[in-house]
Amino acid sequence: MEKYDLVSIVIPCYNQAQFLEESVQSAVIQSYQNIEIIIVNDGSTDNTQEISEGLQKKHPEKIHIINQENMGLSEARNSGIREASGKYIVSMDSDDKLYETMVEKCITTIQHHNDADIVYTGYQGFGISDRINMWKPFEQTDPLYATPCSSLAFIKKKVWEITGGYKYNMMEGYEDWEFWINAYKHNMKFIHIPEKLFFYRIKDESMVTNAMKKDAYLKAKIVMNHPELYTTHQVKKSIEEIQKSEDLADVYFYIPKNKPKMDTKVIQAINDYLSVNYISDISHFTIANQNIELYALDNVNDKKTIKNILKKTDTKKVLFYTHMRYEVKSLDNCHFAWKDGDMIESQGTFFPYVFKETREDAKSQLLAHRRLEKYHEYIFDKLNNLQRKYNNDQNNANKKFNDLLKKYDAELDIANKKFNDLDQKHYDLNQKHYDLNQKHYDLNQIYNDLMQSLSDITKVKTFKSPLKKISAYKKILALYHKYR
Repeated sequence: MEKYDLVSIVIPCYNQAQFLEESVQSAVIQSYQNIEIIIVNDGSTDNTQEISEGLQKKHPEKIHIINQENMGLSEARNSGIREASGKYIVSMDSDDKLYETMVEKCITTIQHHNDADIVYTGYQGFGISDRINMWKPFEQTDPLYATPCSSLAFIKKKVWEITGGYKYNMMEGYEDWEFWINAYKHNMKFIHIPEKLFFYRIKDESMVTNAMKKDAYLKAKIVMNHPELYTTHQVKKSIEEIQKSEDLADVYFYIPKNKPKMDTKVIQAINDYLSVNYISDISHFTIANQNIELYALDNVNDKKTIKNILKKTDTKKVLFYTHMRYEVKSLDNCHFAWKDGDMIESQGTFFPYVFKETREDAKSQLLAHRRLEKYHEYIFDKLNNLQRKYNNDQNNANKKFNDLLKKYDAELDIANKKFNDLDQKHYDLNQKHYDLNQKHYDLNQIYNDLMQSLSDITKVKTFKSPLKKISAYKKILALYHKYR
């Protein structure tokens, strides 16, 4: 029966250890008990790990822990939901709390409305404010221009699967609003429960208040994620807003280690040339008396090719370039990405001079932004696949180790049994040897006694008289019968 479906409560946590236990406890005591709780430790530097493990020991049947490097709230939620086993998901912040009946009322509502995908409720504020927000019925909201509900809602896992989850490029805030717009775009149905069913912690400084400081920029990113839902004018305005914070470049340059640096005028001249030409193979430039070999990263397939290029051009200046691949702020941590999907760790330094694009048309700018977004998604898919592969390899290795350990223990038991049997046989043989020695000693004693008796008989001068001779023979016969 559906009412017993598993519900996964996902709790991302980044340096909120002081609130985590209270939050988890509110999930543990839910009146609907078929739940699992997934704590995602998003690279915390406080004692989040210690608190999480302590909670898991108290409730090992309910609580699971995911540890990962700090990747931001969006990816932390995605990690937890990705590993969730439940048909339904509740994603709550690590400093909020649930009313005891929250899950029960939400699952009853979503099952009563067969076509419902998302259930959201009001909240009671606590902390520095006790304000109440009941939200509005979804049909009375316009999700494109205001978030229709809080991030803490009750959803079917298929909503996350169909929409592709929380966007990485919204890691600075409004990731939940962008998620609801995506769900709305995919025709997901929202149901409103006009009750306070969770506690929302209000603090002086939080991710929400920080996001509001970048309100225009984050709203522009939402528009650029869903340009088909907005007007051309709004798209253009969003591009202008994003350009204030992001440098979208047509071309990026890369100089390998141990190679001479180049004057910015030289790079500018090459950039001007590349803005209208694409070099498919090596090209030689002589600018300002500098001989330069220029390569397109798109045509370099692996590390071996890179090494061969650098070896052949050992004494020359080498410059690699790529079109629209990276976000400028993250160049230092980027990997190269080629069109065949391979990656190679950067072995040098990206040139610090980045040339802003001069294109003004919205379509061209939108293409540039979407290519950046696609690259981010590609990188994180790659990372997630590597993480899953590592986890599978680790599980397989642990299984093989346990199997070998069991086999070793079994063989050790057999060897110990054989050793004990041999030890017993050795003891028995020693006992037999002792018994034989004893018998040998006894026989020697009998033999000595016989020889002594014969000696005593032969010493007596009895053989001169026939009668004494007969008497002596009788004694010898008696000895024979006694010791035969």
